[in-house]
Amino acid sequence: MNLPDLGLAYSDGIMYEVVRVIREVQPSVVFLHNSYDAHPDHLAAHEIGLHALKISAMGVRKDTLGKPWRAPTVL
Repeated sequence: MNLPDLGLAYSDGIMYEVVRVIREVQPSVVFLHNSYDAHPDHLAAHEIGLHALKISAMGVRKDTLGKPWRAPTVL
């Protein structure tokens, strides 16, 4: 993503791309920005990551985004 500072915003397209990566990589630990961060990009990254982790563990779009994966540890 080649976005300028303050250019990141939640979208389903970005969130589903993160789901695809999570399912492909199958991480054992995922680090997220916290929900109290003052920077808007960090807040957007937190929201995208949180939703992507939930969707990744479900069977949503498994035909196009890969086999569901639940990251055991989220920090």
